[in-house]
Amino acid sequence: MFKNYVITLFLLLNPINSHAQITFTNKCEKEVIKLINNSQNSIDIAVYSINNLNIINQLIKAKDRNVKIRILTDSIQAFGKSSKVKLLHDAGFDIKIHSKDRIMHHKFAIFDNQKAIEGSFNWTYSAANKNAEDCNIFDSEKDVNTLKKRFKKLWKINEKDISECYFDNMKLDKEERNSCTLKNNKK
Repeated sequence: MFKNYVITLFLLLNPINSHAQITFTNKCEKEVIKLINNSQNSIDIAVYSINNLNIINQLIKAKDRNVKIRILTDSIQAFGKSSKVKLLHDAGFDIKIHSKDRIMHHKFAIFDNQKAIEGSFNWTYSAANKNAEDCNIFDSEKDVNTLKKRFKKLWKINEKDISECYFDNMKLDKEERNSCTLKNNKK
C-alpha cells in the first residue's frame, strides 16, 4: 500500500510529459524563432535588449497572425543606438519600458502560456553571433507559471503612460527621459 502511495505521489509531482531543453549560442536564435512561429495566441516577453532583425521579423509575422504580443524591456537599453524597440513600438506592439529598478535584466518569454524560454540570451545580433550564451526551453506547468507570475507583476507595476512618455521623448538624453518617471511618481 505504502509503495503504491509513493509511486502515485512521484508521478503527480514529476509530470511525465514535461520537457526541458538547454541550448547554447548558435541555437538560441533558432529556438526563439521556432517558439514564435509555433505560437497561436500569445507571447509575453521580458528582455533586456532587442535588436535581432531575424527575431523581430518573426514577431511581426506573429502579430500579423493576431498573436497577442506584450514586450517589457529595459529603460536604458530601449534607447541604445542599436535598439529596435522604437521600431516595434511604431509597428503597433504593446510595449512597456521598465522604469521601477535601475536595470530590468530579465531574458525570458512565455509562449501560449504553455512554453517558456529563459537564460542569458538577449534578443540581439551580438547574442546570436558573437557572445557565449545559453537558453533554457521548458514546458513544466510549475516553471511556466512562475515566469507568468513574474511577468504579470512586472507588467502591472510599469505604467503605460510612463512608457509612452519615454517614446515621446526618445531624442532627449537619459536624464531628461527620466523626468517621465519623476513626473508620474509625483501623482
